[in-house]
Amino acid sequence: MSVINKNHRRFGTVVAVLCFALIGVGCGLAVIPVLDYFMEGEGNFFIALMGLLLMLSLMYLAIFLEMVIHEMGHLVFGLLTGYKFVSYRVGSITFIKEEGRIRVKRFTLPGTGGQCLMAPPEYSRNMPYVLYNAGGAIFNFISSLIFILLFFPFSDIPFLSSFLLMAAFISFGLGAMNIIPLIYGNDGSNIANIHKSEMERKAFWAQMKMAQMQSENIRLKDMPDEVFPVRSKEEVEGIMTSSAFAYYESYLVDRGEFEEALNIAKEVISSPLLVGVLRTAVKCDEIYTLLILKKDKKEIDEIKDKKFIKEMKGMRGMLFVMRCEYAYALLYEGNVNKANEIRKAFDLTASNYPYLSEIEGERYLMDEALSRY
Repeated sequence: MSVINKNHRRFGTVVAVLCFALIGVGCGLAVIPVLDYFMEGEGNFFIALMGLLLMLSLMYLAIFLEMVIHEMGHLVFGLLTGYKFVSYRVGSITFIKEEGRIRVKRFTLPGTGGQCLMAPPEYSRNMPYVLYNAGGAIFNFISSLIFILLFFPFSDIPFLSSFLLMAAFISFGLGAMNIIPLIYGNDGSNIANIHKSEMERKAFWAQMKMAQMQSENIRLKDMPDEVFPVRSKEEVEGIMTSSAFAYYESYLVDRGEFEEALNIAKEVISSPLLVGVLRTAVKCDEIYTLLILKKDKKEIDEIKDKKFIKEMKGMRGMLFVMRCEYAYALLYEGNVNKANEIRKAFDLTASNYPYLSEIEGERYLMDEALSRY
């Protein structure tokens, strides 16, 4: 990684810490009046503790509320600039458009509290992207102002005033964390990267288009070439192109072009710009293709070290992780019973999973592993 990238990450870490500190200060200021209220008179410690636990609950409520508001900001500004609704997720609760109807599914993406995916307008060099990406932070800042304005007339009301003060600090802190471009992989850095070059814009558009097609039950292997604009390491320029290159590798796996996918996976992994969840996904593909192609098990052992096993455990609910573990149980360990248990867990997760095309693709790969066994 270049010195510039290292410094960028370092400054981003400092900014993120400062944002968390701001939220902590705000929550601390909000809790003090409540503790004073409960400690009046004889100062019953147990009652004060109950009040503190109640404030902790209100803090989590404020965080959840701000995640809802943040994703709503992406949705509103996306609609205003020509995008169309695909899915809206907060936590694991996902609202997705299927066959003209909104359905509720469950899906968790590690590292994200929520996500609003939208179908982009037709690609052009002047396509809108700033307001859609900045919409979440804009709504956070607006809600912060609203909460602080509400705080003053209700400042004498216990709990309500504390909640409003916490919500104001949390909304401002989360907005700042999402829009300051020094923080790697947030909305602000996405805007900066998309602005940087036309290839980054194409990669952003392609990922939004891919999400739209997945919601329409189109598998990666059946998507048009324009959805995969980055097909070599030399074309990787930033976060968007790095992610697009990873999706091209997934496309090759879905097509059954395992040898080529393995070669591309090694190139994708070498990029320091690749976001964590995609790095894990590509490593899972790398292990899977090594197993399918009956390569040396030492190569698999080098990838599946203690650190990567820990990462896989943290993403156990992801379909690509279960598919990788299924193939590993069959083709590396020869453990049919373990593989069957993984398959049952896969089917249970798939029963409420939002993307049917992804389920179909992963089942194809699991069946391929079974046939090789």
